[in-house]
Amino acid sequence: MGNQISRKRHDGKSSNGSVATGRSTLADDGLATSSTYSQPKFRLEYCYPNTPIETNRQHNQHYMLKHVFQQSYFAPVDTMLAQPDAHVLDLGCGSSAVWTIDMASDFPRATFYGLDIIDVSESQKNIHVPSNCRFETGDILEGIGHGNETVDYVHQRMMYNAYHDDDIGWVMQEIMRVLKPGGWVDLVEVDIVPKRAGPLFAQLCDGFYQILRKRHKRIYHGPRLRRSLNDAGYIDVQCDYASIPVCWGGYLGKMVYEDLLVLSQHIGPLVYNYLDMEGDFRQAHYDAFIDKAFNECVEYQTFFNIHWASGKKPLEPAT
Repeated sequence: MGNQISRKRHDGKSSNGSVATGRSTLADDGLATSSTYSQPKFRLEYCYPNTPIETNRQHNQHYMLKHVFQQSYFAPVDTMLAQPDAHVLDLGCGSSAVWTIDMASDFPRATFYGLDIIDVSESQKNIHVPSNCRFETGDILEGIGHGNETVDYVHQRMMYNAYHDDDIGWVMQEIMRVLKPGGWVDLVEVDIVPKRAGPLFAQLCDGFYQILRKRHKRIYHGPRLRRSLNDAGYIDVQCDYASIPVCWGGYLGKMVYEDLLVLSQHIGPLVYNYLDMEGDFRQAHYDAFIDKAFNECVEYQTFFNIHWASGKKPLEPAT
């Protein structure tokens, strides 16, 4: 692969009329097809430590994705974002709120709202925040605190570790509620199944998958984005993916490695029991394991696929 980024575009339907899906070693758990969903029973949790290290990881991840895709958004919203009354919502903006801040700088006439379960403003005290940028603290699963049909564009990414069970169906409907007719949503998620993984790295990732499966039962990740939008009634759904190398492929592979290394440290005590290691968690043993696992990635030329999908709220309610 080198630094070549493979891409594949889909129109949301396969030739037989069914929803098309990308290749994955995971089974598709499916989504409810009903147009109504019960409000989630669980509260969101901040999945990783709210520390400067995690904030810096989110910051670097944003620019890694921007480098991969050569853009920060995918829906056709350029003209919309140039309007002075444009209302943009970033769901799960994270402690860095870097997408919100970066986009607010690029589109100074629009107003950007970053929503997260934690108080994002605390981590922004020592950096410049554009005047058209706002931060809100709230739990998405308790409802988005914006009125019906008040938002032009919604952005959400890397929430695979946040939603329980069928929360995503309800979330898609809640996004639909706040969007204006003709408004757009962008979703970005990684396919948590690595490609061309060596045995140790595959074991590490499978342990993480088992943790997610135990907690969430159905896993929301990259290959499910298209279907989640189609099932919720969005139209003009488009999707694509890019492949990112782990530990090889030049600067991009180094960026991916640094991102995954921090994540691996976050989940160490949780994933340890899935790694065929005896006894309680021992940091030195775990560090030695992940060093070997990442070294394998160079030999096997391991990569992940990062998916995006965009959809539009219909101008008229579905009949």
